[in-house]
Amino acid sequence: MNNALLFIGGILITALAVLFAVPRFVDWNSYRGVFEEEASRILGREVRVGGAVNLRLLPAPFVSFEKLRIADIGDEGGNSIIRVESFTMWLSVPPLLRGVLEANRVELRRPVLNLAINAEGGGNWRTLAVAPGAFPFAPKEVALQSVAIHDGAVIVNTHDRGELARFDAINGELTAEALDGPFRFRGAVSWDGAPRHVRLATAKLDADGHLRFKAAVDVAGSANSYVLDARLGGLKTTPTLEGDLTAKLGLGTNAASADVTPPAAPEPKAGPLTELAPDMDPSLDLDGEKAAPRVPAPATAPTGETPPRNGAKAFELKAKVKGTALGVALDDITISLEAGTTPQLITGQAKFGWADKTQLDVDLSSRWLDLDQLARTGEARMPLDAVRSYFEVVAAALPAEADTNAQLQFDQLTLAGEPIGNVRLAASRSGGPLELKGVRADLPGGVRLELDGVLTPGKRVPDLDGTLFVSGKSLMRFLAWGLGNPGFGRERSDGPFSLDGRFALGDGTLALTDATVEFSGTPLEGDLRLDLGERRRLAIAIQGPRIDVAQLGGGVVDLAHLQRLLLGTDAPADDAADTPAAQQPFDPAGGDLALDLKVAELVDGGRRLKDVDADIRLERGKLSIPRLRFATAEGLYVEAEGEATD
Repeated sequence: MNNALLFIGGILITALAVLFAVPRFVDWNSYRGVFEEEASRILGREVRVGGAVNLRLLPAPFVSFEKLRIADIGDEGGNSIIRVESFTMWLSVPPLLRGVLEANRVELRRPVLNLAINAEGGGNWRTLAVAPGAFPFAPKEVALQSVAIHDGAVIVNTHDRGELARFDAINGELTAEALDGPFRFRGAVSWDGAPRHVRLATAKLDADGHLRFKAAVDVAGSANSYVLDARLGGLKTTPTLEGDLTAKLGLGTNAASADVTPPAAPEPKAGPLTELAPDMDPSLDLDGEKAAPRVPAPATAPTGETPPRNGAKAFELKAKVKGTALGVALDDITISLEAGTTPQLITGQAKFGWADKTQLDVDLSSRWLDLDQLARTGEARMPLDAVRSYFEVVAAALPAEADTNAQLQFDQLTLAGEPIGNVRLAASRSGGPLELKGVRADLPGGVRLELDGVLTPGKRVPDLDGTLFVSGKSLMRFLAWGLGNPGFGRERSDGPFSLDGRFALGDGTLALTDATVEFSGTPLEGDLRLDLGERRRLAIAIQGPRIDVAQLGGGVVDLAHLQRLLLGTDAPADDAADTPAAQQPFDPAGGDLALDLKVAELVDGGRRLKDVDADIRLERGKLSIPRLRFATAEGLYVEAEGEATD
């Protein structure tokens, strides 16, 4: 009996030794053609192995291939739809005894998936499928416990435009209970140079070929996150997508981007996956467990900038998504802004397509927005200058390389504490600067604004150039609001006005040229340039038949008043008390002035001057008058020039 047991034991030891040793002495590269033929039959595509082939049975069965290629078809893509630098698969022994091929670990190094979209919205993936193999011992069931992906990439191409999108630096883990799902992926993906953390979970592929999935994307280094709960259909013909999108996005373009290294592929997890419910219960976490409240990492604060106390930090976007391989549409868009105690909502729709060219169409509207609460900076700014920054926000939100058409409508906005009504804005871009067409608004002072222009990128901030028409009932109230100076114009006469001309708004500069102005029935022409740099500079050129300077306050054409105005000489106590500094049209202590005046008649109360031709300049306390000519009503003609230093 003992001899029999020893004999049987010897046979088992010999068999195990053979299993350990024999594969090492077999040149599996000579069987490369067999592997390629069987894999090509299963996948329906030509499969080629350009590197080494290796196989082991014990202690853990595994097979590995290097430089694996799966061919593309027709002219819809490149030479390979899938290429993998290294493919290694470890198998579980117990399932093999039941005829089940269960990979407890698969490693893919530098896998690249090339997807090509044709003109009909189909692609090179349509005929890629898994068919039964020819070998009699080929397993009928396949399960993947862990597929570790290292430095992968997905490249999307169109039939006539070449590369459309690239997702690279893919590192993560994919699991699947069967080849038809459910699937799970967790890892990191880089798009447009920014790393993103991705979690994806799907149900099983149903009988109609539809695949329900839920994906969550968090942008590294920010509070931006996206969740898409949708259904894919038509994978074998023309893919369609339908579902719900929820996004939480931070406001502000100056936030410092964090230097984040995408995480390496995680170690495989033991245990079976939890299949998603058919209705994709939103409370189910993408990790397969009930979701606990997730606190997003705070966004990096802008360097040297303190967020406003009541300013908006983020907004939430919800929309219905419908799409194909050629474009996507967002319907029932609802954008809720987190600012103040009153909810602020924007609604609308958007379409984004990339068939022949990249094109974006956006239509958004709102009943009311408080721009003061949404402001990203707490520093005091002139409303007229702040308007340019909001145009800049619009330009930054629209893709620079797409043909863009945007329609924005707001029933009422609040800016600098004043309501702005009936705001309409049409913007378009075709591979160049942003064109503003039909900007219309009702401003304080009963003023109607009509603006058309072009927003061109500058060194620090964009430049806004175009045509401007403004008309209203109260010039002084409009200027008091627009210049951010509530006291401006209180002691001056007021009345209806209109202005028509070309304007240029740059980095701290405002220019108005070829302007035609009518104030209280008096027409004028001229130019204006305001430089809001370290030292303000105001340059004005005016010509016309008549100017009544009563709106600037009585007594302007008076030597004492001109001296105080131009040189900042101390005024008498009574005048100083009656004329606050905030109401002075020009402060000579902190700015320079250039005035070119040509009028047939200059009226200041009882004083009247005729044929006035004046060139007056004040620069850093130095007054120069290159030219001064006028005549009085009594017939006195004066011509002078000179300079004075304070």
